[in-house]
Amino acid sequence: MKIGLDISQIVYAGTGVSRFTAGLTNEILKRQTSPQQWVFFFSGFRKKLDPAIKTAINNAGQTLKEFAFPPQFLNLAWNKARFGYIDDLIGQLDWFISSDWSEPRSRARKATVVHDLAFRRFPQTVTDQVRTVQEARLAIATRECRVIFADSETTRNDLLSFFPGITSTVVVNYPGVTTQPPSKKMIALIKQKYQLNKPFILTVGKIEPRKNLNRLMTAFLATKLPTETDLAVVGPPGWGKLAFPPNQRIRLLGYIPDEELYALYAACEYFIFPSLWEGFGYPLVEAMQCGAAAAAANTSSLREIGREATLFFDPQETDSIAKAILRLSTDRKLRSTLIDRGRTVLHRFQWKNYYDLLISTLEKNT
Repeated sequence: MKIGLDISQIVYAGTGVSRFTAGLTNEILKRQTSPQQWVFFFSGFRKKLDPAIKTAINNAGQTLKEFAFPPQFLNLAWNKARFGYIDDLIGQLDWFISSDWSEPRSRARKATVVHDLAFRRFPQTVTDQVRTVQEARLAIATRECRVIFADSETTRNDLLSFFPGITSTVVVNYPGVTTQPPSKKMIALIKQKYQLNKPFILTVGKIEPRKNLNRLMTAFLATKLPTETDLAVVGPPGWGKLAFPPNQRIRLLGYIPDEELYALYAACEYFIFPSLWEGFGYPLVEAMQCGAAAAAANTSSLREIGREATLFFDPQETDSIAKAILRLSTDRKLRSTLIDRGRTVLHRFQWKNYYDLLISTLEKNT
């Protein structure tokens, strides 16, 4: 098969969609003996594709078609005006897999990946632009795509609920998650770099309302912990305001490279993820892979992902978050138990499995 894949979202470092796109692309490029031919479509105006990715695509004998269309132009041309065909830009295909942003017409069979429907579940937590784009894209995708891959059972159920007229085959395909366990030397260097001299709790996510950081900060500052502990917040800027500025106890570290993030996962007292809604939740799996005990919201896919390896709380209730913080901060045995349990759920999140199910599903629906 000749398959087109939109990888435009790969440049938005620090987001789950970028992580997904990079992971799938890397897995595809590893399959050099695969009979599949891949055509990678990339469009970016201000953000440019990493030259290393271009080289990797070329070395794998696959094809890259690169353009400089602004994202808003593609939204207007494809989601609204329904202008042109992707095939006219990248050539004849058997399948085209669209991205998280735009839904072009294609003469080939179409598939797409849906990560979450937070814009429907919690519309107040996304910008008007994101909500409008996602509504338009998914209205088209649920009519035109023969296959939709959902990141979780939660996302699949949301698709079937919010789009009852959907004609697509919806397949749950858990993304792979790949981390690199840090050395003790690396952990020490990163703690020193970010001046994390005290024990710290870690949370990771783009700074936006859906990540529920204001409630987490309120709960953290209200909890009387037995030892001095900081809250480290990692994630790129998004939109919306945080109720608390950086202070001696709350450390806003911004976006940091993956190698440093893995060290923070390994070094933290535990990881906490208060997000209101996640279609998958990369940070939760990454934290468990790096050996951190984890607490998370008892909603969306997080219960599905964390299972018995996670301490759950109600993300809408500050008291519930505070109780989870206090419990994990004072119960070493529980932290150890959660770390051990985490190792038992990670086999479900491998890129090999994702790729194999993607290809077999496309073949079945050809």
